[in-house]
Amino acid sequence: MRPSLRTLVMLSCCTVVALVGCDDGSSTTDAGTDAGAPGVDAGRDASVGEDAGLDAGSGDSGVSTDGGVDGGSVDAGAVDAGCASPAQCPAPASECEVATCSAGACGTAPKATGTTCASSGGHLCDGAGACVACVQNADCPASANDCTAPTCQAGVCGTANKAAGASCATSGGRLCDGAGACVACLQNADCPATGTTCAAGLCSAGVCGTAFVAAGTSCNDHAGVVCDGAGTCSAMHCADGLMDADETDVDCGGSCGATCQSAGPQQKCRGGGDCLSGVCSGAPLLCQVPTCSDTVRNGSETDVDCGGGLCPSCGVGHVCRLNGDCGTNLCAGGTCASLAQGQACSSNAQCQTGQCVSGVCCGSACNGTCQACSFAQTGQPNGTCAAQFAGTPAPAGQCSPTTACGFTGTCGAGGTCAFANTATVCAAASCSGSTLTPSATCNGSGTCTPGTAMPCPGGLLCANATSCKTTCLTNADCQASTPTCNTTTHACGP
Repeated sequence: MRPSLRTLVMLSCCTVVALVGCDDGSSTTDAGTDAGAPGVDAGRDASVGEDAGLDAGSGDSGVSTDGGVDGGSVDAGAVDAGCASPAQCPAPASECEVATCSAGACGTAPKATGTTCASSGGHLCDGAGACVACVQNADCPASANDCTAPTCQAGVCGTANKAAGASCATSGGRLCDGAGACVACLQNADCPATGTTCAAGLCSAGVCGTAFVAAGTSCNDHAGVVCDGAGTCSAMHCADGLMDADETDVDCGGSCGATCQSAGPQQKCRGGGDCLSGVCSGAPLLCQVPTCSDTVRNGSETDVDCGGGLCPSCGVGHVCRLNGDCGTNLCAGGTCASLAQGQACSSNAQCQTGQCVSGVCCGSACNGTCQACSFAQTGQPNGTCAAQFAGTPAPAGQCSPTTACGFTGTCGAGGTCAFANTATVCAAASCSGSTLTPSATCNGSGTCTPGTAMPCPGGLLCANATSCKTTCLTNADCQASTPTCNTTTHACGP
């Protein structure tokens, strides 16, 4: 019976084993058989047993004593006995591969991704048999810059810039600029608030600064109303030479008050409260010069259209500075006042009765002869009209002296004018020759009573034109009726 092809192959293998040695997959000493070599040589292919050495007509077993398979024999140097486990296979060239034994054939397989390694400058297996620096971004060293992030590309570590606006905290910055730098700002809005509308945050090349708003710009912080151009909202805008804040013209009006001029030149206004004159009118609205009929207290006026010396005097109750500001000529406590009957006054206008007589407000005109309204002149209460005491000065214009024996300028009893009294000489005495005419005197009723002519007493002659001699020195000093002068007695005699 002819053995089958399978039997012949098995016999050949066994013969090889017998010749070269084989112990459970270990290496033989035969140079033709390497237990660690993978695969089967050309003698173990589909043509085994069917070559010229193994034909159906041959009774030869085909086994060669030299271990070869040739022409039906097995060649131990051409046939690999295969492997039974990966341990029988050679070590892979890459540390990220492992030996494999599959169907008696040695091979390799990549180690799991992330397995540590140390070749080719790497430290992790990539799952494809290579030792690389990284397999994911997290495997790469952290960046010293907040604005770059580690990346892993094809097993190589690198960095990528974080998106603009990402938060950071290095180099004194707080935002990434998209180019890998941590900066303070990307736009003005990123800069800190200044706390005033007069200064704004300014971002320049990633650095925050401050930009000042133009002087004169309105503001409403820090109790101010206008920017001063240096970043401050100031309340002091009324002397900066600008029309700013709520001013109606340069440094006047608005919160600067009624300071706009009505001349030199006229300044603009929105209402009377912007003008020194208190009058704002016209088109355009301008401050107007004060007048005494503009229904505004302005100019030198003490009240609306009155007082101040240029306008009519003010009525009772109006504001005044001086008596002359008032129609009553009485400014009391800054107000034009009037006086009650009996109060001291200086003009009719001051009195509620309209009559100022004898220095007091009187109940009537009291303009009769020698009438007065004061207690000092009449003994009656102040303000009551009555006859003056005799001998008191008559009211102005009354009892004026006219003749020597006429009125004396004083009052008599019962409201009359007083005449010169009887002791008043109304004509001088005269003396002519030896006749003396005594001086004339008033009779107390306005008439001058002449003296009665008489001879000089003592038989003497006139000494001068107004008087007689009182003694004689010679006979020539004596009258004809008493012609002799006694030189001892100095009297005239017969």
